[in-house]
Amino acid sequence: MNWCIKQCCRGLSKCRKCLLIPFIPLALYLVMASFWTDRYAVRQLLVLGPDTPVTDSSDPAVVRPLRDLLNRPALLLEDDFALMQLYKYLYKSVPEATAEDSLASMKAYVRRTMSLKAPEAGRIEIGYLGADPETGESLVGFFADQLLKKAAEGQSRSGNPPSAPPARIGALESHGQRAVWRPERLAPASAIFGLSLLIVLAFIIAYEWADPSFKSERQIARYMNLPVFGSIPSLDPLSKVLRKANDR
Repeated sequence: MNWCIKQCCRGLSKCRKCLLIPFIPLALYLVMASFWTDRYAVRQLLVLGPDTPVTDSSDPAVVRPLRDLLNRPALLLEDDFALMQLYKYLYKSVPEATAEDSLASMKAYVRRTMSLKAPEAGRIEIGYLGADPETGESLVGFFADQLLKKAAEGQSRSGNPPSAPPARIGALESHGQRAVWRPERLAPASAIFGLSLLIVLAFIIAYEWADPSFKSERQIARYMNLPVFGSIPSLDPLSKVLRKANDR
């Protein structure tokens, strides 16, 4: 067993530079991944101010300022009744959507991908960041309609008609995003590096075992059935040391 380990270690020491080969597939994967569009950002701007009254999903008779929804986007994005409508809306308009088949998983998906913020005064942005642009457009369009509906009802019940009615600003904006590295690429990158390393190690060990030359005096004695009284060491290590000393 010890002899086998020594053989493997000897082969690795002779081909140390080959251990750099696994980094080549890894580098190729990262370079190629940097050109992949694996994220899509979708957003819709609305004409709404933070003090715009909106109805409450849990009690339509209650009116609250839009600022509450900005501070707690879950009031809009994670409402159970709205999510049930969203589920039906997604599967009706986008059959291949990646939405999960339960409210809990749907809520987690929305929480992970959707956002609600006010980029500037009098403007509200509903955004999506995920891997499916079609699902993103459906989600953003749905929640934009929900928010505009809540704002229209809230303003109607508050008795203070706005100077500018709630409305969309332009069409949906969608663009792809690229990145050299993302956390989810750790698993495939590790698999590529590990598999490449195993292949290189297997090749080095197989090459060492296939080498018919004698590796030690003991092998010579065993093969020839003769005792070995002495051996001449290799002068290569000494010559390398002398060359380095002369170069200095």
